[in-house]
Amino acid sequence: MFEHATMKIMQKSMATLDKPRLKKQGPPIYEGNITEVVFDEENMLPCDLIYSINQEIIPPTCFMIHGGGLFYGDKSLNIHASVEMAKRGFNVINLNYPLLEEASVFDQINSILKAYDFFHLHQLTYSLNMNDVVVMGDSAGAYLTLISSILVHRKDLIKKYGFVHSNITIKAIGCICIMATLTRSDALSFLPALAFREHDDEDFRDIVSSPLNLIKDAPPCFIMGSEEDLLKQDTYDLLAACQSTHHLHEHLIFEKGDKHPLFHVFPITHVHYEESQSVFNEMSNFFKAYQNRIL
Repeated sequence: MFEHATMKIMQKSMATLDKPRLKKQGPPIYEGNITEVVFDEENMLPCDLIYSINQEIIPPTCFMIHGGGLFYGDKSLNIHASVEMAKRGFNVINLNYPLLEEASVFDQINSILKAYDFFHLHQLTYSLNMNDVVVMGDSAGAYLTLISSILVHRKDLIKKYGFVHSNITIKAIGCICIMATLTRSDALSFLPALAFREHDDEDFRDIVSSPLNLIKDAPPCFIMGSEEDLLKQDTYDLLAACQSTHHLHEHLIFEKGDKHPLFHVFPITHVHYEESQSVFNEMSNFFKAYQNRIL
């Protein structure tokens, strides 16, 4: 099948770039506690739980969702970014989710919703504050951040399509170099052929393919992009959707860098950049502005 062959080629090329970088970076240097938790025993899906060092008052909770086009990667890609957010006063849950080779986009979204529900039910066990929850992701992880946060609010769609129900309220979200839609004409044009199940109806495909149409149901959104990003149009489309609907948002768009390239998801791959540090600072400030706010 053409789509599977294309996906395999892209997986291999992405791994060729990531493996040497991850080996060179090594594990993050962090004084706080990092532990692995299985939140979905049926599918044996783990996450990293990275606690903020300051636990005098239980910090807000930040879910982190990795990118990879929905068909590549795992939580190891985002462990350094997760630590950066923990350093800024969040307990971070860095998630794995099933990839398209073995799962549909329904399964992926449902996995994220399962994680929300699991930690809501077990917040005392893991000493988490599930009253102040934010979610962030990069690329395809930003897509999953957006669509899952919309579905948390849209109980009618949760019920209609059989997603896991969760009682959490997501106060704000952060989208780094978002992949904003599954309907594409670029190198990711093969995604729809892999993303859906045979019995998914047209309405479901429309809703899941283009979550920007439901932006009014999303939490306040921090949008980060770069002019050197291969998916920069997706960032501009998200920004335009927020602006046209007067949706609460802030944005940070980087021009071409003089010191180094500011390519796709550079705050995730190169957390030490000065620009990356500014992303984590501004996103955490945006998130904290919505702490304790009743939405």
